[in-house]
Amino acid sequence: MGGPGGGPSGFGAGGFHQQPKRRRCPTENAMTKVNPSEPKRALFHCNYCQKDISNVVRIKCAECAEMDLCAECFSVGVEPHPHKACHPYHVIDNISFPLFTMDWGADEEVLLLEAIEIYGLGNWTEVAEHVGGAKSKMQCHDHYFETYVNSPTTPLPDMKRLLGKDYVKEEPKDAEEGKKRGKTDPEDAERERTLASFSRPGDERHWGNAQDLTGYNVKRDEFDPEYDVEAELPLAEMEFRDTDTELDRKLKLRMIEIYNRRLEERRKRKQFIIDRGLLNVKRQQALERKRTPQERDIHAAVRVFARFLEPNEYEIMLEGLAAESRIRNRIAELKEYRRAGCRTIREGEQYDSDKRARIAEHARIRAAETPAKGAAAAAAARA
Repeated sequence: MGGPGGGPSGFGAGGFHQQPKRRRCPTENAMTKVNPSEPKRALFHCNYCQKDISNVVRIKCAECAEMDLCAECFSVGVEPHPHKACHPYHVIDNISFPLFTMDWGADEEVLLLEAIEIYGLGNWTEVAEHVGGAKSKMQCHDHYFETYVNSPTTPLPDMKRLLGKDYVKEEPKDAEEGKKRGKTDPEDAERERTLASFSRPGDERHWGNAQDLTGYNVKRDEFDPEYDVEAELPLAEMEFRDTDTELDRKLKLRMIEIYNRRLEERRKRKQFIIDRGLLNVKRQQALERKRTPQERDIHAAVRVFARFLEPNEYEIMLEGLAAESRIRNRIAELKEYRRAGCRTIREGEQYDSDKRARIAEHARIRAAETPAKGAAAAAAARA
């Protein structure tokens, strides 16, 4: 038979992508300390000649399960039952080369991430089984946290540490090439800029302060507390039993639908905050300081409509409302000039200057009268 669990994903004449299948091995193998000097066991064999093809290019049938052939057998058109030479196939390259560390191959990196996606963090025994007998559960734990969690570019690994097969991408050689590679969706770019403000190397102090202010944990991509934090409580003790009536089952399914809607509302609110860069507290404070008091009032009044507009559309609306407010205020000033008999802008400016002087004089007179009135009242009270 072929390899015990299908090779890494690849593309071939079949023209489609296939996820790598799960590898199984005894649990005790995953828990045993492995001697690094021992040779790695063969993971894949040719189904026809039984040759070890773990470290060479192999051909995988896209229709037959667990059907792997070496290049020599494939080239002469062998047909081990039930395989046929006319079946579509994938050409699977050898990805056992080291990627981030010398003791972890690229194929093991793929299996490690796949296992964590399946079993979750903490189930390191199952993760080690999935990766294969060459790695213990402690090795899986330590490698994952060192490479992916404690990386300066988390949740992505540090691409500067790449070792194998010249996979390090060169920097764009000219502006045109850089532009081609740098094309991204505007919302994705805004999200990356926002998250980058938290995960920039050497900026842990700013990241910690921002997390304290916003409650957002960038490494877990969630808030603490989340919106509608009690959404899970109705389902905490719920379970489906064989003794449930049809009405009970419908009620529980309805509760799950309600829970899913609450989760969707939570997701929308988090996405709204991230897409509009609201996690960048310093940037928001700087924008608020630049606004005039009148613009701040407008912003507070129309903030509720932000959810219905794209970020750029919302900013355009704010600018339009602020411009309208300035025009209305200017019209009111010109009407006041006309009522005062001013015919030119210079006369209007002189009117404003005289008005400010009168207001200041009235304020000075009132300030002088207040102590005098207070003294007279005190004297009357003593008398």
